[in-house]
Amino acid sequence: MKDSEDRYMEDNSEEQETEKKKDAKNLKAGCIGCCSILFAAVILVLIMVYCSSKNGTISKPSILDLKASVHYTGTQFVITNQDSSDWLNVEMKINAGLLGGGYSMKYPIMEAGRTYTFDAVHFAKSDGTRFSFLTVKPHLFSIYSRDRDDIKGRIKGSYHAQWK
Repeated sequence: MKDSEDRYMEDNSEEQETEKKKDAKNLKAGCIGCCSILFAAVILVLIMVYCSSKNGTISKPSILDLKASVHYTGTQFVITNQDSSDWLNVEMKINAGLLGGGYSMKYPIMEAGRTYTFDAVHFAKSDGTRFSFLTVKPHLFSIYSRDRDDIKGRIKGSYHAQWK
């Protein structure tokens, strides 16, 4: 009886070993298949990006340098559009950093060659806090113009001034 049990155990053990080898081969084949699909997807995305770009290079929209003069009187900002074209959907910012912040004000159109005067208290932070010329000194001033039909969209031109 022991011999037949030993033989059965040996046969069963060989079957299990064979089964384990098959599982390992299937697992390797599955991993290779997944990696191949992932690699092909990455290549496909790169081809799509390349084909959708102009001449194989991705071009950023160009932002024009606006021609302006900005003077701070101590209570008002006096801004002159020195360009030959109007600025549309204008946003002006005081003391704004790279990631936003500061005080801002929007104005629909600033005509070419015209001078505009804005009280400093018209500029506000996103939380509603008004610019106070009594407590805050302006050191950066930016102007952004956007396309006519694209109020929140692409910036068409910008101007930056800095005071000490």
